[in-house]
Amino acid sequence: MAIIDQEGLFKGKRLRKCSAAARWRWPYLFLLSNGYARIELDYECIADEFSSFRESAPTPDELRETFGEFRANHLLYVYRVNDQEWGQWDTRRSLLKEYKTAADKGSPAPPEPEYRRWLIEQHGNDWAEFHWNKDLAQGTPHTDSPKTLPNIDQALPKVFQQIEAEPCGVGVGSGVGEGTGKESKPLAHSANELGGDVSPDLPLEGKNEPSEPPEREKDQPNSDERPKKSPTSEGTRLAEDLRDQILGNNESAKITDKQIEGWAREADHMMRLDGRTEEQIAVLIAWSQHHPFWLKNILSMSKLRQQFDRLTLEIRSPKGNANGNVTASSPRTKRNRAALEAFKRHDAERFAKA
Repeated sequence: MAIIDQEGLFKGKRLRKCSAAARWRWPYLFLLSNGYARIELDYECIADEFSSFRESAPTPDELRETFGEFRANHLLYVYRVNDQEWGQWDTRRSLLKEYKTAADKGSPAPPEPEYRRWLIEQHGNDWAEFHWNKDLAQGTPHTDSPKTLPNIDQALPKVFQQIEAEPCGVGVGSGVGEGTGKESKPLAHSANELGGDVSPDLPLEGKNEPSEPPEREKDQPNSDERPKKSPTSEGTRLAEDLRDQILGNNESAKITDKQIEGWAREADHMMRLDGRTEEQIAVLIAWSQHHPFWLKNILSMSKLRQQFDRLTLEIRSPKGNANGNVTASSPRTKRNRAALEAFKRHDAERFAKA
């Protein structure tokens, strides 16, 4: 997570424009972001983080409105990747933590140059101090972020001019086609042939300004209205396992089907984005729900994801088995033992490769 700017929290003009509820929620929501100050806008999962607030906990719809206020007041840049919304908080790069986890690096970066224009609109000449990446802000390629692609809008017009300068004909039919022109030159394949460097995204000006996107046809569905992808069977199985173990500790706990669906998606994200295995997640669920401290704190899949590295370190410690009591006598003993052994086996294989 990023560090909260005290000056901005108490005296920020943009935050003061938000409603009282949004201002009170902002520090909590900001601290839910990752090392790049990004947050996945899965409102059901975010609402789970407020479960300890009980009656005062915000609902997913209220959170959606709150993030809408942050977006309107230029506190959050919202973008969409693979049918999922993400938000990039507007904060100085110096306030981001230096060490980035695998989950941090797996989060999609905001698109360029749109994000850069958004920063310039708010900060003017000081925009580079608020860009999440120093190299990109200085115009240097950034190889650690595969989701940030180079902009070729400035190079393509030169290719099109080359094609238009050489007229050619096309034969159509089942036999031999005849053309009236001559063969066009091959397309350029290198930066030099394109007439310059294909550089990372730069603010576009003048004749190189990209054209407006075509209007969406009336019958085309809005991207915001697309239904979310259903969780995988593995994610659903892990979510139901967490529910069963929480209910085993507290049979009066209230867990809805909608929460289970959100937990399943969170488990899918752990496997797809964080590189966790189903066995690893399963053993941490079992271990945390037998631990006298963690069973009171791991009450959602998002909380398990947030504490995954810390739980992993504790389970590897000499006291891990005793405190977690994973192998104690219970209806889940065999499965928990198998999961624990799989966890240790995965560790051994990873260190052997290293």
